[in-house]
Amino acid sequence: MNEQQNNLKVNYWFLMAASGFILIGGIVSTAFFLKTNSLANKNITAATETKRPANLEWIAILDESCKDCFDINPVFDYLKKENVNFTSQKNLDKNSEEGKNLIEKYSIKKLPTFILKGELQKNSVLAQFFSKTGDTEENTFVFRQVGAPYSLAATGEVKGQVNFTMITDTSCTECYDVTQHEIILQQFGIASPGTVIDAKSAAGQALIKKYRITLVPTFILSGDMNEYPSLKPVWAQVGVIASDGTYVFTSGTPFMGTYKNLTTNKVISPPVQNSSQQ
Repeated sequence: MNEQQNNLKVNYWFLMAASGFILIGGIVSTAFFLKTNSLANKNITAATETKRPANLEWIAILDESCKDCFDINPVFDYLKKENVNFTSQKNLDKNSEEGKNLIEKYSIKKLPTFILKGELQKNSVLAQFFSKTGDTEENTFVFRQVGAPYSLAATGEVKGQVNFTMITDTSCTECYDVTQHEIILQQFGIASPGTVIDAKSAAGQALIKKYRITLVPTFILSGDMNEYPSLKPVWAQVGVIASDGTYVFTSGTPFMGTYKNLTTNKVISPPVQNSSQQ
């Protein structure tokens, strides 16, 4: 009898101990699950927040009278591609009451420009763009890197207008395509459409004589060239600046491909490189 009682006591305490271990294990498992679940939820929330577009308000200030001015639409398209949701979009003319107030409030000098308000720091790529292209203060960004041509907000004077004339010899069918220069000049901020004229035309002959042009195809740029400072340092390698400030493409012509020497009336093609020269 005593032995049975002892066995019962042993079994009782064993069961109690086992139940305790099970209870403790359950508590630990539950705590671990809750902690893991909490971390997982935080990670999901963070990932969702990262993917969420930055909410921004867009306010453009334009000079409606300047048809050739800098186009800010590509900047708008760039921002949209960088995961931006424009909660509102507004285009204002500089002469509107709101436009005038914003120009004065933010000391805007050049038009067109734009103002952004909202989550400016949500996206690191956008934050870097904002730091390089304008001023940010109290969740408001003002775009300052307005390219030419632009108008002065105070006077309406347009700066950076350029006359872009390309000269080719239509009889030289193998000569390089002179319109290649349009694409190249866009890299320097010159987006003005060029005009192509024939070297034998009266206008072509006048320019050839005035600027002593000997190689065609070529091009000349005249106007407010000081508004394109990145072009001047490289121009000495490809052309000359005439006494009247006109940029004449000269020494760069042979590097463009087949061209014509007007002095000798000969078409010149670049030497063909063989595999050993490449």
